[in-house]
Amino acid sequence: MPGTNKTASVADSGQTAATDSMWQQEQISISIRMGEIALAERKFNGYRNRPNIFSANPTDVSALIDSLNEPLDSPRHILSALSAPNITPGVSITRKSIIYVYEQYKRMYVDVSGDYALYQSSQGKKSLSNLKRKIKKVDKSNIEEQTVRTFQYPSEVQEFIDIAKPISATSYQELLLGTVFRTDQQWVDELKTLAEQDRFRGYVLYAEDKPVAYNYCPIYGDGVMLYDLSGYIPEYQRYSPGTVLQARIIELGFSDRSVKIYDLCQGEGRHKKQFATGSIDCCSAYIFPNRPGYRFFVTLHYAADNCTGFVASVLDRFNLKDKIKGIIRHRHSLQTNSH
Repeated sequence: MPGTNKTASVADSGQTAATDSMWQQEQISISIRMGEIALAERKFNGYRNRPNIFSANPTDVSALIDSLNEPLDSPRHILSALSAPNITPGVSITRKSIIYVYEQYKRMYVDVSGDYALYQSSQGKKSLSNLKRKIKKVDKSNIEEQTVRTFQYPSEVQEFIDIAKPISATSYQELLLGTVFRTDQQWVDELKTLAEQDRFRGYVLYAEDKPVAYNYCPIYGDGVMLYDLSGYIPEYQRYSPGTVLQARIIELGFSDRSVKIYDLCQGEGRHKKQFATGSIDCCSAYIFPNRPGYRFFVTLHYAADNCTGFVASVLDRFNLKDKIKGIIRHRHSLQTNSH
């Protein structure tokens, strides 16, 4: 089956820092979606690999696939690996395996090891002016609280979770995309361990003296901070909370000695293109044992993904994609506020 470049339609559990090319036993979730609307979901016990694409010698997706022994005993998920010339999106079936490359994209990042003023000057006068205006609007709305709070020490982990969870509970990321922000003790202990290693960063944006947006950003590898989990309260969308918080995190990154690269993760959103200083060609793939149940679900997912990709390309051609997303999220906001 041939494929085309497409945005990610498979929900990752998140809340786990990237690793250095290691297979970890995890529950793998794969969702059938039409845009941001989940139609069905299956969960499999298997192994996931989140390779560090910023390491000195990153392993590409072909090498990871070739390293697997057949027949597979369980599903494997390669999440955001370095792409390879012989890899294209689509499904290929061997006698014992189903290889499903479900997305191929440019993974964007911000190099925060240089000079912040020089970075700002590269943004363009119009973009920088609009961004400063949005930041000033949020700053002026706060009287008692600072606009952005940073959490990085073990003693601050629980407070960050207590503030971030109510934000996440009303966000489209949790209610529409299913990215649930955990609060269990195991997760608290994991974050405290990261904080002890100076690998935990949490950020909260305040508007009108209320916490309205958050980002959770673990640090992995050699100073790579990951844009892992985020959310904002739809009621405060007029403050452009996602964009403003992202901008302030980048500014803070330039003065954070533990951070060299801000990894913007999967997706090629407009705000990521605005902030990025570079990108790396990446792709994600599933490798399933060649069994009827897996073949059926992969075929269903592939068909839904292609349908979504076609609709998205048509909407994008007529500049309607962002408007439709806005309508879906606005309806979600109204439903949230009504409760």
